[in-house]
Amino acid sequence: MKISVVVATYNRKELLKKMIDSLLNQNYDNYEVIIVDDGSSDGTKEMLEKIKDEKFKFITQQNLYPAIARNNGVKISNGEVIAFTDDDCVADRNWLKEIKNCFGENTDIIAVEGKTTSFDTTPFTKQVINEKGQRYATCNMAVYKKTFLEINGFDEDYPFGTLEDQDLAARILRKGKIKFCEGAVIIHPPIGDKIVENKDILLRPIKTYKNIIDKFYKIHRGDFLSHLRLYKKCPEYYKTHLGRNPFISFMKITFWQPLYGLNFYKKYFLENPSKIIPYLFNKFAVSSMTWACFFKYKFLKSWKKS
Repeated sequence: MKISVVVATYNRKELLKKMIDSLLNQNYDNYEVIIVDDGSSDGTKEMLEKIKDEKFKFITQQNLYPAIARNNGVKISNGEVIAFTDDDCVADRNWLKEIKNCFGENTDIIAVEGKTTSFDTTPFTKQVINEKGQRYATCNMAVYKKTFLEINGFDEDYPFGTLEDQDLAARILRKGKIKFCEGAVIIHPPIGDKIVENKDILLRPIKTYKNIIDKFYKIHRGDFLSHLRLYKKCPEYYKTHLGRNPFISFMKITFWQPLYGLNFYKKYFLENPSKIIPYLFNKFAVSSMTWACFFKYKFLKSWKKS
């Protein structure tokens, strides 16, 4: 079974190099690595040109976002199975071997999701962790190429890299089963959470808050729009995995998750009590801005429309 690994990248040259090293050091022989440079300006193309390996190839495109980049990578692939991961991850040496074994041992499946772990996480980092399955993140997902083409790949109307993986999983599940493969491990490093950077909001809360609402929306509009699109396209999947509707989902994100974080990182906060106030302020600011955008841009009305 030949596996084609497709990775979309944008301005992450140093992290990408570690990713590629882990892919070219797999304990499996029948595979290829396809990198799609989505218009990087940090020297990524020059770095890729220096890699000489028969399993490796890359293409470049203007900045068109992850869904389009991944679809373009699949177009030049030769594998029976397409495996996806992200440019900031590191693949376990047995990652592809475990994916191959999972497909071979489960003839009734059409896709596989692997185990995703992280390290050095704190309440102030964001990371992808999938230890029990049903997350369906593109940092660790594999699907038969035939199935991928039958469902027309990633929906390219998800331009911001939010929920397009869930949309893909929803459409795969309409055709067959996805198997969780615990042995197929990807390490996803934590990312610093920089959502609230403007410290002036502490000194001039009302004026500053009004000024950054639009900025917040511009940064996170993809999250809002993607929730609406997935809800309308795949309502059965959305209700099962995210919430009855976008309104409920944002309720969970803005109220339940901060409280969950306090409990999950209880040991961290006991050792660093001075971090509790910044954590709560960050979550409060993000929650309030999320709801301000939700109502200002009339999402409550728009998700009810057909």
